[in-house]
Amino acid sequence: MMRVGRTLASIAFVLLLGGTASGSEPPHALWWGTYDVGGRSAFPGTDPDLTSSPEATAESYSYMRGRDLYTLRYTHCHQDWCPGLLACEEEVTAGDLAALYGRAKRSTRGILSASAGLAVTSGIRRDGAGAPGEKYYNVGVPVQVDAFWTPLGFIGVGVEGLANLNATRSFAAALVCARFGRLR
Repeated sequence: MMRVGRTLASIAFVLLLGGTASGSEPPHALWWGTYDVGGRSAFPGTDPDLTSSPEATAESYSYMRGRDLYTLRYTHCHQDWCPGLLACEEEVTAGDLAALYGRAKRSTRGILSASAGLAVTSGIRRDGAGAPGEKYYNVGVPVQVDAFWTPLGFIGVGVEGLANLNATRSFAAALVCARFGRLR
């Protein structure tokens, strides 16, 4: 079953990045801003049963010319580990400022895209005793995939999966988003 899922994901990825559009691409460039309206974050190596408040926010600005997609993204993820009702053991905050390049597939009612790039990643890790946190900064590899429905030429809604792979604290998030701009 896992092999079938990977095969389907690989075929979708190849079609998205290398397939041809069913119609002609618009003669004009498309641009938009994307804002999340809720999210769920995850940090590798954590127990999801101990997590009381995972949250993620992201804001990005994109420019699409043909099938080329250029994106600037800011992401913020926060997570508390609270095994009891009154006290949290640990708090982690992480985020990135990323520049991504990707490929997009546009249809008459939506846009699918996949992107990757480079990011400046930062974060802080605090223990539950309220002690000052351990800050870090490094370079990460951001990855982002999204699917948006664009019922009108200037507004869209969709889902977005994003991640940042780095040496200190990698993170991932799934977001429900709204998109505004020139979408057709």
